Amino acid sequence: MQIEFTDNISDTDTWVMKKIFYTAKANFGGCFLRGRAKHMGKRINKVLVAIIVTAILAGCQKNPDTPIVQNKDLENMISKAEETGEDSSKADVIIQDTTQKYENYITTITDDSFKINVNVNARVEVPDVDKLSVVRVRQKTLGDDFLSRFLNICEPDTKFAADTIYTKADYERLISVKKEEVDYLEDKKQNGGAETDDIDSRIEQANADLNSLKEGYETAPETITAEILEPHVVELKMVDVSEELENNPDDKFYTWENDLGTTKLFRGTNSGVGGRYVTVYIQENEERGNLFRYMVSNTGEIRVNSVIGDVYDDYSVTESLAEMKQYLGLDEIKELPREAGANISVDEAKNMAQELMDKMEIADFSCDSAKLCYNRPEGLDGYRMVYVLEYNRQFDGVMVDNSGGYMESDGWTGGEYNLKTWSEEKIRVYVNDDGVVGFEYESPLELTDTVVEDSSIKSFDEIKGIFEKMITVSCAQNNNPIDGNSPKDGTYTNYNINRVVLRYTRVSEQDSFSTGLMVPVWDFIGDVEYGDYSYKVDPEKDKVVLTINAIDGTIIDRTVGY
Repeated sequence: MQIEFTDNISDTDTWVMKKIFYTAKANFGGCFLRGRAKHMGKRINKVLVAIIVTAILAGCQKNPDTPIVQNKDLENMISKAEETGEDSSKADVIIQDTTQKYENYITTITDDSFKINVNVNARVEVPDVDKLSVVRVRQKTLGDDFLSRFLNICEPDTKFAADTIYTKADYERLISVKKEEVDYLEDKKQNGGAETDDIDSRIEQANADLNSLKEGYETAPETITAEILEPHVVELKMVDVSEELENNPDDKFYTWENDLGTTKLFRGTNSGVGGRYVTVYIQENEERGNLFRYMVSNTGEIRVNSVIGDVYDDYSVTESLAEMKQYLGLDEIKELPREAGANISVDEAKNMAQELMDKMEIADFSCDSAKLCYNRPEGLDGYRMVYVLEYNRQFDGVMVDNSGGYMESDGWTGGEYNLKTWSEEKIRVYVNDDGVVGFEYESPLELTDTVVEDSSIKSFDEIKGIFEKMITVSCAQNNNPIDGNSPKDGTYTNYNINRVVLRYTRVSEQDSFSTGLMVPVWDFIGDVEYGDYSYKVDPEKDKVVLTINAIDGTIIDRTVGY
């Protein structure tokens, strides 16, 4: 069953609709909530910030007129990679020189016009390799083989249906949420206000959904057994979205997937047979990236279907409970009592995750981070403790950080808004005392050909000069300009750089959305405390503050990927 929850939320609707949206999401997000309000909000904010930043930087007198900030020319970059000059050498020479001269990099930079402090006390990290390359990459499809191999390893005896089978208790909660929505819409109609033109149709749809829920309740089972699931079991194989929609044009789920560019997918749930809830989802989507998600819970179904590449919500995994409460705006979040704890050691968690990676034959990846976290799974009203192990690709012994390769393209075509995203390649494994309880593989890459085998790169002496010249200009996009009307005693934004790392990232090719170049870069990483003049509020840890292309010294804009 698919019930439509409105996501057409105006400013006047926000307070109550958020309550309805998140209550429904907490209880049943895995099955019927197909809302996009969360992503649209981020999209609007990014557009507004982009407009403001453009205006600020256009009038900033400190913006240097150098090739550092000019449009990137990837062909020119490749030419520079193939030759050596006065300020660049092959990677082995630069790495040796940097190792001898820089164990740490220390400096302080202040910009009073934008109230920015940059404090650098950083460890300089270079890989122990004799060359760095330029490699072309493209998005990789995972396909049915990946799906069946994973489930044969992790769920050899589990059977899956495409849609959730609800119990009477499920329907009771669904009905309660839908009644609250109907009451809100009726109240809005009576009291009037902005954006009520479609209120009658919204009320009609909500009441139709409510009646459908009541009908479902009458025949719903008390619990889901293997016998109840059996008639609904599907083959472990991706389906063609357009074919599914052709067979059932009114299907809201496949309409939604089709509108957002998904061509093939598999979604599966065991509906909690035996008190263990398993959900799995895999998609092929050239416009928003390919991904695979798998989640296990003892409490309820965790939502895993998502055509949006960014599957790692800010609030779903945090290292502190206070941070999660702040993100969600809640005074209290309860621990899910039926979930296993995370009393195993971090080494035991790493071993479990690596064992799965080995069985899946996922090579060329290394565990980059292992943290004990509070996890609020999407669709559940509470948190559990898990180890989250993040894996990044390694190429020739060098870590690849693809967060710099995030690419977004949007615009209007034929009266329709079109958005494409290519987010970073990342694998996350969730582990607790029950074993592996989650796995996410987002935006997998395929290495196609080596463009430059042994690339030249700039010396760190020149790179740090570029950093010192450009860092405040780059950071200024997060701050309001200071003028005569600004308060004089406001706090500065502090950027505390503690690591400088030479590694790879993906640079998106401006004229090709589906391919990119993996290039060596210098990442300047640290913690940020935003001050009174900043557009941002919450502090950030281990943030890549600035990325400099090691080949040509240009700044890589992580919001566009080049």
